[in-house]
Amino acid sequence: MTVASKVKQTLANLKGIKSTMQLYFIQTEDKNAKAIYEEAIKKLKPYLLH
Repeated sequence: MTVASKVKQTLANLKGIKSTMQLYFIQTEDKNAKAIYEEAIKKLKPYLLH
């Protein structure tokens, strides 16, 4: 596997993680949990190109 393909795979994984956290954010009613998910999503954004 080349470096470029590893980077692409890592970015795809990060997008999947972001999507999962967004789903958890929507599903939970716990305000503390929502804040944690929201913060984690914000921290991922700089690493995602889109």
